[in-house]
Amino acid sequence: MIFLINFFRRITYFIPSLHLFIMYKFYVVRGINLPSADLNGKSDPFVKVYAKTAADTFYLGKTDVIKKTLNPVWDSELSKGYVCYSPLLKEIKLVVYDKDLIKNDKLGTVKIDPQYTQINFGQNQSFPLKTKRSCKGGEPMIEVNIQRYWDPSQFTPYDKFPVGFCKRIGFMLEFNPPLPPGVRNSNISFLAFDKEDGGLARRLPHISNFNDKGIKIKSPVVQFGPSGWSPIASINFEKLDTHFLTDIQFYYLPIVQVENYQGTVRLICFAMHNQNQFPISIIYYDDLPFNGSDIVSSTRAFHLKNGQKLLNLTILEFEQRPIARSSEYPSFYEFANRMKETILPPDTQFFRRLELDVDKSLTLNFASQFHGRPIPRNLVLYYDWQSTPGHPLDCGVQVFDINFKSLGHCHYHEPEAMNGCLKCLVDKNRYYDKFKYETLYVPIKLFDLPPEARFVSLALAGYDNNPWPLKHGGYFRIYDDNKFEFMNMTARYKGDVTGVNICVLWKMDNGDWAVLPMLKKFVHKGSDSGLQPHFKLMREFLKNSSYLREMAAIMNQY
Repeated sequence: MIFLINFFRRITYFIPSLHLFIMYKFYVVRGINLPSADLNGKSDPFVKVYAKTAADTFYLGKTDVIKKTLNPVWDSELSKGYVCYSPLLKEIKLVVYDKDLIKNDKLGTVKIDPQYTQINFGQNQSFPLKTKRSCKGGEPMIEVNIQRYWDPSQFTPYDKFPVGFCKRIGFMLEFNPPLPPGVRNSNISFLAFDKEDGGLARRLPHISNFNDKGIKIKSPVVQFGPSGWSPIASINFEKLDTHFLTDIQFYYLPIVQVENYQGTVRLICFAMHNQNQFPISIIYYDDLPFNGSDIVSSTRAFHLKNGQKLLNLTILEFEQRPIARSSEYPSFYEFANRMKETILPPDTQFFRRLELDVDKSLTLNFASQFHGRPIPRNLVLYYDWQSTPGHPLDCGVQVFDINFKSLGHCHYHEPEAMNGCLKCLVDKNRYYDKFKYETLYVPIKLFDLPPEARFVSLALAGYDNNPWPLKHGGYFRIYDDNKFEFMNMTARYKGDVTGVNICVLWKMDNGDWAVLPMLKKFVHKGSDSGLQPHFKLMREFLKNSSYLREMAAIMNQY
């Protein structure tokens, strides 16, 4: 069956004209009639590429060396592009050298102003080489191809393109002044709130080059020059968290995080279309001032929901809101929960809980202070796993001492261990999960464990060793004994696994328990099945890695 998917939008505010900078991508194609630097009348030419801004000149890269020629062809296929990530570009500078064993000889220089009106963008074009050397074959030239890599002047206003042709929306950041050079990740992420699940909050994604349920942030790991831009984040409507014949409603809030930055960050939101005849369209932009390290929210949150069950029509609405800063709250958890309360509609039944991602850790003492409740003596750990239909799974818990010797374990086939301190049960009523047939959960009498218990490892595995697809992951929740939700963690991974560790509880020297969300996949072969091989692999990982030492440093903040 083919479902008709349309995207409706409602913008209730005026979008002002944008005066944004342009980024350029250029290719060094070939050299023509270059001067000779060797006794044989030839050269071994190559080109170094520089970009000049108002403040500095920085190196972008170089071409290959082409030996013994005055007419080198470096990139006829346009396969090696040089992108200047600074919107403050004033000049492209090409310096041509002759490769030599002792010292490279300079053959000449080409300087190109990108604002030069006679540039034929997207076409090969030759520029004269300024040189002090004589050339016998004619005027020396360098042929390049310059393209507008990001040109907001070519964008159309949001209300000028036909409804229904928008495939995804994108986000980009412009920094003024530019960021310093260096390796860095993207500064943008999203808070996602689920109205139907007590305001379940997630930060998506929080890993570079990560694609999570339709939200993708492409974050390069190369060395940047001084840059006024961040990589693009995009949201693919067709892959977002919507379910046919449900009333699930999701709300998303873009947030920008920058460390030690003084200046203004412009968040640009634009629409990309299914058909090439419709150019990119600006939806809105925010100018977000920064004065140091902070996390700042966008002035627009967008609402995604299924509006018509029979046609599965996805409705996207933007709503204006004030800027919020995490520095104004005691912790990021307080900030995220406050955003949830201001964005979700008043009829939402909120669960007050700590929302964790795979790279967040905290202690039970911190959680108890956050909630204003005593530390629960009996925890209930729920596995709301969403990505394994048709694959019989087993959940299990293993307890280790300080030397990682196993003190006991339980799983589906051995549902009770350690004098009732560990249990493994299945919820047939689907009380905690609306979308699966079963929910696995493990009650743990944490304070009744033997004194030597230091680590509690929780895993999920198949009954055999055949890999199963872990496409999205799921939620891992901690309740106390009276059903108050204490915290929530999200574990996500793409790929095939035979098992995965989800969380480690660690009893620290001060007696407090640290909750360490840790998504560690396992793929193994052999005669052993069930959780035993995964327990063994988990034990070896914890025993031999530096993970716990790293976590100990993090836990010192609590």
